[in-house]
Amino acid sequence: MLRLLLAVLLLVVPSQALADIKIQSNGLKITGDIKKADAEFVESHLGDLIKKHQIVFLDSGGGDIAAVMAIGRIIRKFEWSTSVGDLGQFG
Repeated sequence: MLRLLLAVLLLVVPSQALADIKIQSNGLKITGDIKKADAEFVESHLGDLIKKHQIVFLDSGGGDIAAVMAIGRIIRKFEWSTSVGDLGQFG
């Protein structure tokens, strides 16, 4: 699943805008291109996020490879689930 996530995130050339990251009761929602500041945001909020199993909902065209990989390592370390594309009830 992590490989699929990384492949999807790397398909589009990144823009200058930061991703929109929201922490909600049913998981973490990431939309838009991922930048270094986004990875730092996720890392800085780990105290709130690791209290329970998270589902990370991704709707991103890509971004900074180092930032994408950093978020991917967090997802893997804490064994969070991922959902790519249609955000359904979360959106």
